Amino acid sequence: MSQTMKSWFVAGKSGFDSLEFKDVAVPELGDKDVLVKFHASSLNYRDLIIPQGKYSFGVADNVVPASDGAGTVERVGKNVSRFKQGDKVVVLFNQGHLAGSLDANSIKTGLGGIVDGCLREYGAFDENGLVAMPKNVDFRQAATLTCAGLTAWNALYGLKPLLPGEYVLTQGTGGVSIFAVQFAKAAGAKVIATTSSEAKAQRLKELGADHVLNYREDANWGETAKKITGGGGVHHVLEVGGPNTMTQSLKAIARDGIITIIGFLGGVRGEKQHPFLPVKNLTTGRWAPAMSLRRQAQLAKAAHRAGMLDQLPQGPKVNQLRLRIQANKQVAEHEERMARFRQSQGGATVWARLVQDVRERSKQPRSLLPPSAQESPRGQRVELLRVAAQDAALSLARRTFAKRGPYSGRNTNKMFKGHKPERQREQKLKEREERMQAMEGTIREWRQAKAETKRKLQPTLPF
Repeated sequence: MSQTMKSWFVAGKSGFDSLEFKDVAVPELGDKDVLVKFHASSLNYRDLIIPQGKYSFGVADNVVPASDGAGTVERVGKNVSRFKQGDKVVVLFNQGHLAGSLDANSIKTGLGGIVDGCLREYGAFDENGLVAMPKNVDFRQAATLTCAGLTAWNALYGLKPLLPGEYVLTQGTGGVSIFAVQFAKAAGAKVIATTSSEAKAQRLKELGADHVLNYREDANWGETAKKITGGGGVHHVLEVGGPNTMTQSLKAIARDGIITIIGFLGGVRGEKQHPFLPVKNLTTGRWAPAMSLRRQAQLAKAAHRAGMLDQLPQGPKVNQLRLRIQANKQVAEHEERMARFRQSQGGATVWARLVQDVRERSKQPRSLLPPSAQESPRGQRVELLRVAAQDAALSLARRTFAKRGPYSGRNTNKMFKGHKPERQREQKLKEREERMQAMEGTIREWRQAKAETKRKLQPTLPF
């Protein structure tokens, strides 16, 4: 391995002419460092404005540009445990941001700004500043995940996770917006995208955008997007335009929606900058840079499981929610069909007959058990036992009074006056038999009526 390498540097802020390309020494490794040989790197809007002196955050002198890169592990330090020689890796945007929110220290570890980036042959990074590359993508695809891919992922899942059926508004056809379109469609959401030309609109539709608005033809595209949602507004806005597009984003957002402030492609200072004072919707605005090691690991795992970058896996919670939404939709469709059936001429007649039949049966003497219980064998046995228990109680009372005699209690002689025990027993048995026969007849009639009603309704029901 050679001890020198080629590298680009940002030597000033006068534009692209300030970029220098020269030979330098290969970085030395610390005990926890990993030497990566780069095979691919991608450029973002941030990489274009840093040499022009338009970047709002800190930039080191003679920094190596480009925050995104993918390559293979060439060597590792003696205390490195996460990687070995030959592993394929992707760099982390903020090298010191492992999890949680950015702080004053981690925000100063951005590649291509304060820390040397990826436009060079080799780079030395702490092992926690790297993530294993998804196995199903090549180096060029993996090199786009660090900034644009992770920013889009963080915007949709960082603060308030996107749910199936929600609306997402993207702006333009930059890297973040293109990733967001694909992520949202893979999650079952609906995408409204803005662009400036018919050719780009066609490309957005090919990627899955449900609605595409030309902001040159429709200056009030924020209200148009809100009308597309039925008046409720979009749930997520990826605000990459800056002050010049914020007004329209606020018009499009739903109550309790999320506007993720990502960039300022439309300019740093807006001609019609929104003062944020007369905001009608209760929204949440957040700044979402490329996030932590933990978040990038989640994105890499999702891309690996999906098999393709433009398809994300659906977790069990998302699948359960989708099934619940589908079930609710089926119930709503069934209720709508029933309503149309009752309003139709034939359906109204059948429905009226069914209601009348139910009302007539409700007036008849009923058992203590509901019809569904009476119909079962167990319900029939319970009903017979109830009748037998009543007969046994009457028989016990009769024998008790008979033993006491006609004058053993107050007016007890009047209860059995003129009745012999044998005649009373026969009478009770006869009554019980009649009740059993009546109950069996009622059960038969109920079953026949149920079958007849089902036979009448079957040809006319819409399902």
